[in-house]
Amino acid sequence: MKRIYGGALKPMIVNFLKEEQLTKEDIEELKRILDERRD
Repeated sequence: MKRIYGGALKPMIVNFLKEEQLTKEDIEELKRILDERRD
């Protein structure tokens, strides 16, 4: 991760989300995790 993304997490996540085929359930789980982090 450090070598490819310079240690930054956001670019890695954005790239992953663009490349992967996510199910509706995957998306809902990611939303839930992000909502929990926001609070």
